[in-house]
Amino acid sequence: MIYMDITILIILMFLGGSILVCIFDIKKRKLVGIKKIITIIAYLYFGIMMTLFFLFTAINSMISILIFMHFVVIAVLFNFKKRKSMLMIDILVIAIASIIFAILNLLKITLFNNYLLLFIGVCAYLLPALGYFNRRYYVAEKMKKCTKEIDATIIKVTKSLNDGEFPHRIIYIPTFRFYLDGKDHIFMDSEEIYSYKKFIVGSKVKLFVNPNGVKFDYPNGSDDIFFPISQNERNYVFAIYFWYVSTIIVFLIIILDKILN
Repeated sequence: MIYMDITILIILMFLGGSILVCIFDIKKRKLVGIKKIITIIAYLYFGIMMTLFFLFTAINSMISILIFMHFVVIAVLFNFKKRKSMLMIDILVIAIASIIFAILNLLKITLFNNYLLLFIGVCAYLLPALGYFNRRYYVAEKMKKCTKEIDATIIKVTKSLNDGEFPHRIIYIPTFRFYLDGKDHIFMDSEEIYSYKKFIVGSKVKLFVNPNGVKFDYPNGSDDIFFPISQNERNYVFAIYFWYVSTIIVFLIIILDKILN
């Protein structure tokens, strides 16, 4: 009885949540016609699949892996169209290998499972390193593209909580105003441009933009604008070093323990 109640709650949570978010998204983007229909189908599909994912977690974990990894494949292919990278290829390989692993288990074929698990583990361990090199390549390409120096004024500073880090820290996100080719632009990039120190409203800073034209992303940000001071970049480098130093130390402790015992 309790299991059925939890099951119904999960179904209502994901399907109901997907419908509510779908309605909000359609209204926000003012979608009509075929775009509206595609959006409704996409949200309902996500809600149904996530419901099945949690239901099969307790019944058959391999089916849950299949459901989750097929989402990963869809997400990677969607992002790969926008920007190709080794990181995306590695994630795609891990997802496909995991799907094959789950199918082999469902078919009771165990001959290659250990090799597949080892392969998935190695690929997963290399993900942070590939992410780091992908990030460095992205920044380098952005610097090559954004060569025109302009003056910008900080007109607003938004205080926020960076929940992508642990422990969470207060960050300050500046909003810039600048003139380019006779046009007035307002620009903010909450993903890339922020600091732990307060920005001063009214202060002047240097931005580097693409001389061939600037395209703004939705809802904020742009690959055609580069700000040299990036707290995000420092955090990323620290996370990579911390991950590999800590895991190498753990591996060495395990190996030393095996040798001594």
